[in-house]
Amino acid sequence: MQISTGTKDFLVDTLRLHSHIGPYLREVFMDPAKRKVMHCADKDTVWLQRDFGIYICNLFDTHQDLLVAGTDTTTYGLERTMTELMHNPEVMSKAKKELEETIGKGKLVEESDVARLPYLQAVIKESLRLHPPAPFLLPRRAKVDVEVCGYTIQQGTQVLINEWAIGRNQDIWENAHMFSPERFLGSDIDVKGRNFKLTPFGSGRRICPGSPLVIRMLHLMLGSMINSFDWKLENDMCPKDMDLDRSLRAIPLIMSN
Repeated sequence: MQISTGTKDFLVDTLRLHSHIGPYLREVFMDPAKRKVMHCADKDTVWLQRDFGIYICNLFDTHQDLLVAGTDTTTYGLERTMTELMHNPEVMSKAKKELEETIGKGKLVEESDVARLPYLQAVIKESLRLHPPAPFLLPRRAKVDVEVCGYTIQQGTQVLINEWAIGRNQDIWENAHMFSPERFLGSDIDVKGRNFKLTPFGSGRRICPGSPLVIRMLHLMLGSMINSFDWKLENDMCPKDMDLDRSLRAIPLIMSN
């Protein structure tokens, strides 16, 4: 699998960072009480703050956030997307056809292939619209009194954004409850927090730190899974009889030539 230059640079920086913080993280994992007494004054900490803008005493929480944000959301997003594809066989057929015509039947999806797979991208956007990994995103707190749509939000108020409701709002989306990736074809709407009608990972400085990993992995994993196998529901269940609120139980089949 080929890796883009940007991803290579990210991995090099990550390994470079890990070589410096590894001993500290091991201490923290072995003795969490040390988190409260760690000081930020040694030369490694000065180097870390200068080059990466972080302190040793913040590394445990940051490390944990990245792991959880980058793995749990990927797992949930992949399962929900596969569930929708199994429930909508015509969408599955279109996605498989695009993959076969673009990269070849049975091949794994490379990172460089994603830009040439607009329908696969649309499928993932549509899944994130209907099934955001964090339905209420992360809590915010108002720093000052502010008026929003005629409502006064007082300073100190905790604010929750109902991303699940926004994604199913009939005033925002046509046929909001229908799984229709076509709505994103030819659209500049993305999931990077720039379009407030679709912010499954949040927006601004508090956007999910694991979102770049999630977006990369969803395309690679989903594309590879549906391009390498045919799929059927357990017990030969009919797609229209699926309960979308339950976990997916599907069986991969060897693809016929």
